[in-house]
Amino acid sequence: MSKSVVVNALVVDTLTGEGGVVGLYLRARRGRPAVRCLQRAREDAVVAVQVAVAAALGDEAERWVVEWELRDAAFPVAGRSLGLAAAVAARAAIEGRALPEGWAFTGAVDLEGRVSKVSSLPGKLRAADAAGLSWVALPAENDVAEAGSVSLAPVSSLGPLFARLLPPRWPLARALAALALGPALALVLAPTPVDLFAQAHLLRLTRGQLPAQVTAVVFLPEDADTAAARRRLRAEHARLVRQLAEAEAAAVVIDLDLSEPAEGDAVLAAAAQEAFEAGTLVLAAMRWDAEGPRPPGDPALRDALGLGFSTVESELRGTMVLGRAVARRAHEGDFSWHLGVEATAARLRHAARPVLEDGVLRVGGRAHPTHQGRLALHPSAPPPRLDYDDPTTGVDLRGRAVIVGAADPKDRWSTPDGPRYGAELLAGLIETLCAGDVPRTMGPGANTLMAAGVAALGAVLPRRRARLPLLLLILGGVLGFLAWQGPVLFAPVCIAIAGLLGLRAGGHVRAWWRHRAALKADDGA
Repeated sequence: MSKSVVVNALVVDTLTGEGGVVGLYLRARRGRPAVRCLQRAREDAVVAVQVAVAAALGDEAERWVVEWELRDAAFPVAGRSLGLAAAVAARAAIEGRALPEGWAFTGAVDLEGRVSKVSSLPGKLRAADAAGLSWVALPAENDVAEAGSVSLAPVSSLGPLFARLLPPRWPLARALAALALGPALALVLAPTPVDLFAQAHLLRLTRGQLPAQVTAVVFLPEDADTAAARRRLRAEHARLVRQLAEAEAAAVVIDLDLSEPAEGDAVLAAAAQEAFEAGTLVLAAMRWDAEGPRPPGDPALRDALGLGFSTVESELRGTMVLGRAVARRAHEGDFSWHLGVEATAARLRHAARPVLEDGVLRVGGRAHPTHQGRLALHPSAPPPRLDYDDPTTGVDLRGRAVIVGAADPKDRWSTPDGPRYGAELLAGLIETLCAGDVPRTMGPGANTLMAAGVAALGAVLPRRRARLPLLLLILGGVLGFLAWQGPVLFAPVCIAIAGLLGLRAGGHVRAWWRHRAALKADDGA
């Protein structure tokens, strides 16, 4: 997107020595650096504009293409006096600012931004007066005896003139707003789904995936794709439970809907009781609807199984950004634990029952941090898959929790680690709890403080082209250390935004400081 501006330049007819007023049209756009003249002009005028634009833009000149031409010039223009007008026009164009009306400019500019003396000034001032201009900016070195009704603004460098004509707009207020906005976003929004997505990748980068050491999954045969077909498999589930118990699995977790009674329920209940006596606890999922939990419909089956719920929350529809699970749910004065919690407790038969107090879940001899009653899943490798007909081949199942589930497309989730079925997410929670690696979620206050610190850091970094990479390097190092050491879940995106806004705030403060210094220099002159 280009930005353009027109300023009045005072020029001289080289043949008669009479001055005139022309419009210097200048357009700036992002691109490879260049200063181009769009018309035929004398070489000294072209070079003067190139030098003036470089002095006016400084380091920013490397990002702009500047094109210029003169309008209403009745005679060939030569000399270096276009420099001051070009410098002011270039600075105004890249800032998208309008200059005060009634101003004209004449003066030569060097690469240091100094404004030097020009010739034929009396004729130029007469032309400015005749054109009804109010102000003329001219070199302080020029001695002026008569200017008519035109007010003069002698300048020796570009800084004071820019400070006068293009003062920063509410710099301190804008700096404070930029510093406050990042922490405010962290306080109100964090963690956003984008934060959690970034956090999942950061955890995997710094800590790697948890290996699937204590879980395995068994999926139902592919032809068991309807509720009726799955009810007919209840007796086969009994055979599967006995085989897993014989293989010394610590727990069998049936992540299926058993709320509708079926013919094989009595056989499955008997197999669950036999497995319990052999040291293998059999757990089953309760479905929840608007009325509450729906335990197995058969009373004997309900009594033989340990019950829990298996829901894992998604942050985006169909996408498990960073899995989180409610540790327990209450209903009519009673509560149920998540199947992952129950399965973790089952691996230690003599461990105390799970306890959730003051945001800490204690299960299996470990303390796990929760956030608003939710457990965060550490990224983990997919568990080994067992064959439904012969589950004991190829994997040592001693001490493992084996999840029996369905490879249902409706229960398939997109995750940063690839697609996962609900049974595999449940296995991930069990792996996280057994490893004692539940990520701790930073609260709003801690996220806000970190965002404020990063914003302040961005504001005080020196003005160099490398300040953004430097800020990102420092930020990435700090956040990566937290994720590796903790693991700690924070709001990396909100905190990074705070740092970028801090850089912006630092720019406003520096602009205000330069403005004050330029005004002092102008007063001293």
